[in-house]
Amino acid sequence: MILRIMMVLLLAGVIHMGSIAGTCNPNATPEARALLDYLVEISGKKVLSGQESMFSDGTFPSSRDKYVHDKTAKYPAIYTTDFGDVNTSNLGDRKKVVANMIAYSKKGSIIACQYHMIQPDLADGAGFSAMNIKGSTYTKIADILKEGSELNKVFNSRLDELAGYFNQLEENHVAVMYRPFHEMNGDFFWWSYQDKFKELWIYTWKYLTETKKCNNLLWVFGVNHYGNSPATSKTSPSYYYPGHEYVDILGCDVYTEYGHSYEKRIHDELRTLGGGKPIGISENGTMPDITKIRQDQPYWAFWSTWWGFEGSGKGNTDDLYKKNYDNEAVITQDELPLDQLRPTTAAGKISGTISEEDVSMEDASFSVVRSGKKIMVRRAQECERFSVFSVEGRCLFESVGSSGVITSHRMPPGVYMVRYVTMGHSCSAQITVP
Repeated sequence: MILRIMMVLLLAGVIHMGSIAGTCNPNATPEARALLDYLVEISGKKVLSGQESMFSDGTFPSSRDKYVHDKTAKYPAIYTTDFGDVNTSNLGDRKKVVANMIAYSKKGSIIACQYHMIQPDLADGAGFSAMNIKGSTYTKIADILKEGSELNKVFNSRLDELAGYFNQLEENHVAVMYRPFHEMNGDFFWWSYQDKFKELWIYTWKYLTETKKCNNLLWVFGVNHYGNSPATSKTSPSYYYPGHEYVDILGCDVYTEYGHSYEKRIHDELRTLGGGKPIGISENGTMPDITKIRQDQPYWAFWSTWWGFEGSGKGNTDDLYKKNYDNEAVITQDELPLDQLRPTTAAGKISGTISEEDVSMEDASFSVVRSGKKIMVRRAQECERFSVFSVEGRCLFESVGSSGVITSHRMPPGVYMVRYVTMGHSCSAQITVP
């Protein structure tokens, strides 16, 4: 009876479970929740490869990703791009950016982006050089945040445009790791070194989340590499951190070309600042040597090489590409668990193939055994394969054969559905995790 109730609710699409990781947006889409869950799951165990591809650079693959594939025979797991204002010509590329994101998502990539927004007192299209100013000299943040002011109207209009793109991505079931106002602790942009930075972040979060209903975003607080400084210093990330309720992921931009280094201190401090939220290398020039860095910095969940730094002239040698992309801890595009990351699609697969009449409890005999941080699911009788789903239709894992193992935080105590194939016949069963 419980299974039948689960099936009816699943087919109706009315059951919703909260993310284990806990998105800062309580109304986050299933895809956003699943992505954050996945980042939590791999943190300390695996690291996602990533590559930045700018503006109109290819639908799939971009020239940047093709370069990586030529060196490694693999594509990066994360496709990163930008809505930014580099020059007037790139403004027309924003729709192409959305098309690229959708195309990459369909190919199986995780999607990430940032937005180099020109300051609201300058025309959109004024370019990166106009934006690349010392934020410590910029004095108009208060006016930008003042409801109804001219600068506030301009700022809102730019967020409106951005929200339109995010809403389109949401319609296509694409979750986005969104990194606004990055490198705020480096005196590079109009939003940097600002006393009111937290207010700027929170205003933007509320506008996009509550007003524009952009529920497919994971909010990435991305800082610039920084020295060992007190929390009250404007080079310190803690000076700008808006609070756990407005952040999902923390990141740091590291360019060894500019004197940076991959430091355990920064890795540890970001973990502490975020209260254990996932952390990543949100931009890099030369990639870290994953074999070395994971020895004392295991919680970096991803890296993303900036466009133009993918060549050996920037330190990313063919040997480093091969070493990193062949590392067993590195996840590439072909290794992403798409049914886990695409819960809406997974639920659609179920609703398209299962009816109440199709449910069979005969010869189910599944056992659940907890061992430390892992759970083994086993069927007493042989079967060809099986999948375990949450009651909302999210595929948690798939296994070939009669047994499979999943980490316990992916399957907290509760009721789950197993979909299995035996002798060519598809059946379903209910299991309970104690």
